[in-house]
Amino acid sequence: MASPVGAHVRGRAFAAWMPNDALVGASHFGPFDPADLPALRALFELIAHPALRPPYDVVHDLGRVDLLDRPAFQLHAGFLAQWMPRITGRVRRLAVIRPAGLPGAAYTGLFHDHAAQLEGKLFESRDAAFEWLAIDAATRSELESIDRAFEQAPVVRRLRELLAADPREMTLERAAAALGHSTRSLQRHLADEQSSFRDELAHARIHAAKQRLVETDDKIEVIARELGFRSVPAFTTMFGRVIGEAPQAYRDRHR
Repeated sequence: MASPVGAHVRGRAFAAWMPNDALVGASHFGPFDPADLPALRALFELIAHPALRPPYDVVHDLGRVDLLDRPAFQLHAGFLAQWMPRITGRVRRLAVIRPAGLPGAAYTGLFHDHAAQLEGKLFESRDAAFEWLAIDAATRSELESIDRAFEQAPVVRRLRELLAADPREMTLERAAAALGHSTRSLQRHLADEQSSFRDELAHARIHAAKQRLVETDDKIEVIARELGFRSVPAFTTMFGRVIGEAPQAYRDRHR
């Protein structure tokens, strides 16, 4: 909350993100997890954060909610009742991706009850919502990578948490030991997800680099060295391959 632009937060069944100062949103997955409630309530204020530059766009992705339960519905109803009057005039467009079936019908009714004062629209798919908001390819890729953590095997998710905490020093052997697997077993799990330890480490380092590029004034060569890259060209090449632009261009755009 102190510096949300370019950052995201994951809970057990949700992710909230602000890839730039003109877009904020959240995704929800599966059934509501009560353990997420304190974080979700704290993150309500993200929708009106002063780091956002009005008029900005909002995405609420409920497309992967597969169960309608009272706590989740009451949470979203309370959020809309509290915050819709406060963001009127600040938000340009609101895109809501609705789930299928009974949850979709319930959230559609909730949307129509509270979003009339905004330029809002319901969508059946995330792609359609992103097209309506004209979200660029690099930002789409970034948001998809955030959500992929909820689609991975538990061991892969735990590996990503380890790498996020220590992207410079973590090795395959250390990671396997921390996860209670052999190196061969860990590599097999990653292969099942069409990934590898090398790829996961690179993505973790790039994610850490993105945060430092936006949140600090550290020189690019310092960031590259402290995150374990052999050289600035190696860092620049990897960053461009993953993000689609050079580190300095990414820093300039997000600032």
